Amino acid sequence: HPKPTGLSYVQAAAIPMVGATALQALTKEVKLSPEKRVLVNGATGGVGHLAVQIAHANGSNVTAVTSTAHVDFARELGADSVVDYHEHNIKDSSDRYDVILDTSKTLPWEDGKKLLEEGGTYIDLQPGLKAFVGSFLQNAFSNKTHDVLGVEVKQEDLKELSSLFDKGDLKVTV
Repeated sequence: HPKPTGLSYVQAAAIPMVGATALQALTKEVKLSPEKRVLVNGATGGVGHLAVQIAHANGSNVTAVTSTAHVDFARELGADSVVDYHEHNIKDSSDRYDVILDTSKTLPWEDGKKLLEEGGTYIDLQPGLKAFVGSFLQNAFSNKTHDVLGVEVKQEDLKELSSLFDKGDLKVTV
């Protein structure tokens, strides 16, 4: 697919894997909408900074978890609220979310499920046999979903990401 206009070649090269991961997690695994509350843990990393923007572009209410140094950047990305993990441990929050995307592996399922609304989805980006078996068993006994995401970059994802960049809904930081 052609490079989006306005992106350097370095920026365009950074998009396929992290962009497809963020896009598939938030538009294929769950259906975002304005009433959805989304928590992105690791919100200013590669996948996270695109996930915040994708959730924001879909009208969802986005909470970003990041470090003190990146609080302003998270707001610039479109986060409705930002949690500085140096100041507050998200695990202790009384807030509840419809979707949790843990991009930094610092909010395991056991802690994340406590932050989910009934019927909510926790998206795990670390596929493996243990994660797949664990999520299957956990999902059988809970009304909260532990979703293990395996990503394959597809042409349709690149087209959708290109469209988001061309509309100005998405920016990439390398």
